[in-house]
Amino acid sequence: MLSLFGLYRNLFVFFSNFFSLPILIRTWFSPWRRLDEKYPKNIIDLEAWASVFILNLLMRAVGFFMRTIIITLGLVFIGLLIISFPIILVIWLLAPFLVIFLFLLGLGLIFFK
Repeated sequence: MLSLFGLYRNLFVFFSNFFSLPILIRTWFSPWRRLDEKYPKNIIDLEAWASVFILNLLMRAVGFFMRTIIITLGLVFIGLLIISFPIILVIWLLAPFLVIFLFLLGLGLIFFK
């Protein structure tokens, strides 16, 4: 029974690390793959400054949406793991009785049919 809880704990840690959830949550609003432009040295050139600002804003938006999709996918897998735990636990606890039941059913079919 303890190994089943340990298995689920390990799966929870695996899914959390596989989808890099702590890192993605910390860097949620960072530019996607650190794609950003450096601002021009000449602050008087407003057109260049505005284009860099828009590009950096767009890369942050792309990063936000991509990270949101990956975080959501990771949370769905963790949710499925949490939902499946009681089902697997019941099957795990009833499996010995199922073996006995099937053995007795087989004996009954052999001798009383």
